[in-house]
Amino acid sequence: MALGQLHPDPEGEFMLPPARYLVHLLFQIFQRRLTLLDEALDVIGLNGSKWRVLYGVWRLDGCTMSELARITGIDRTTLTRAVDRLVEEGLIERSGSPTDRRQVCLTVTPAGVEAYHSAQAVQVGTAQHLLAGIEEADQRAVCRLLEKMLVNTVNDPALARDIMELRIFAREV
Repeated sequence: MALGQLHPDPEGEFMLPPARYLVHLLFQIFQRRLTLLDEALDVIGLNGSKWRVLYGVWRLDGCTMSELARITGIDRTTLTRAVDRLVEEGLIERSGSPTDRRQVCLTVTPAGVEAYHSAQAVQVGTAQHLLAGIEEADQRAVCRLLEKMLVNTVNDPALARDIMELRIFAREV
């Protein structure tokens, strides 16, 4: 028996009830987008994980690991590995915090700024590919839906608001 036959959509439109199908599609789109992005970023020596970290450090214009973990949603072990690789590659650097000796501040190097701009162009191209043929009105409707899902996902309403309003980022896009 096929998966869709176990718990079909009562209206028969989808293989699963809409709530389950929506989550399935989001997962599939996210995974496949990461693959496309990894392939495109590989040309400039990055991957999706390193790009997210570089993007976060660049946007925050210097940050601590805790701040970076908060805004990227990347677990600390994965985040530490990505930061280590970016430091080794000379794209970001660690330095002591001027206000707290126990904290390490992450900043983007000049080479990291160049990599950021190259990766941003790749990101924009990937997003355009992903959204090809989808009208702006539909994009806006999906954005409104995803905002509601984000609020339900993030247990901190202030963090959800900060993410949606890009207040977690210091720099302009």
